[in-house]
Amino acid sequence: MDYSQYKKRLDDMMATAKQALVTTLLQSKEQKWQQEADKLQHLSPSDFVDYACTLADPRIEPLLSELRRIDAALCQYDIGLYGICSDCEEEIELERLDADPCVQRCGKCEAKRRAKKRQDLFAL
Repeated sequence: MDYSQYKKRLDDMMATAKQALVTTLLQSKEQKWQQEADKLQHLSPSDFVDYACTLADPRIEPLLSELRRIDAALCQYDIGLYGICSDCEEEIELERLDADPCVQRCGKCEAKRRAKKRQDLFAL
C-alpha cells in the first residue's frame, strides 16, 4: 500500500511541532529555555527529537509527547512498518490513519487496550 500521503502529513506535523516547541521556549522569560531553543534550532533533524526529549518541564510536556508520537510514526514509515498495528500486525484502517496519521493500533486492538486500561484503573 502506498502511504506517501501520510508521510507528507507526518513531515508537516513534525515541522509544526518543532516550531511550536522552539517558539514556546523562546517566549519563556528564563534564559535557560531561550538557550535550549537556540540549541534546538541548530540540531540536525535526526537529533532534534532526542535532544528535545531530554528537556524536562511540565509546560512543554504536551509538545514533547506530540513530538514522540510523530517521530514514532515516521520511524515506522522508514522501516516499512507504517500502517501496521503494533499489537496484531494487521493493517490499520485507513479511516483511523486519515483521522490521525500517528495511530499505532487498529480499531479492534485500540478498543481492547482502552478496556484493559479502564479495568486496571477501576480494579479494587
